[in-house]
Amino acid sequence: MSLKRVFWRSNPERGGQRPPAHMKKIKRAYRRPDLYSDYDVSLSNKGISSTEISSTGTQTYTVPRGVDTLTITMYGAGGGGGAALGGRNGTDNGIGAGSGAKCVFVLNDITKGTILSFDVGAGGAKSTGSNDGSDGGDTTLTYNGTTYTAGGGIAGVDAAQTCYGCGVGGTATNGDTNTSGNDKSAENGGASLGDSAGAGGDGSTDHSSQNNTDGGDGKVIIS
Repeated sequence: MSLKRVFWRSNPERGGQRPPAHMKKIKRAYRRPDLYSDYDVSLSNKGISSTEISSTGTQTYTVPRGVDTLTITMYGAGGGGGAALGGRNGTDNGIGAGSGAKCVFVLNDITKGTILSFDVGAGGAKSTGSNDGSDGGDTTLTYNGTTYTAGGGIAGVDAAQTCYGCGVGGTATNGDTNTSGNDKSAENGGASLGDSAGAGGDGSTDHSSQNNTDGGDGKVIIS
């Protein structure tokens, strides 16, 4: 065999043999894994750190190159706690608020450069005694015609008010895993479902200084 023929076989990139078909697929999938159902490439597969979005309102995330699978964890915001009132026997405590829900889902076959637009819920304001507290905001994402929702918690109410449905945790919809928020426990707001997000505001235990709290903001984690 001539030296020319040996060189041709051992150096295919210089005019020799073409790479096998499966190697072509691997190279294309590295650039566009979303085109191949058997390539599920997450951020961790590519050595890319997860992203946390804790700012409220409309927030965006752009899918990086070479990734086609994202796990989204969303938390709704907590409601605001109720105010206390002075009574004959001392302070009547305000009622706590519910925490936000948790919604977890996976987006598959998503193309690079896709912009995901989240609406991250803000924590509900605590009651001022003259103005009732407010519910926590929902955290949502609409993608391919489906709206994923991690609902906000319901506000508490002021002492001496009848509490129908107050302080209830938010609800989640359309996720692969939907977890309802925690309900209030008397003056204590519902606990966060994790990642320090969406805790329910506490009701006040002091009518003179009003130590009730706002609800915690929602959050989004992309991994």
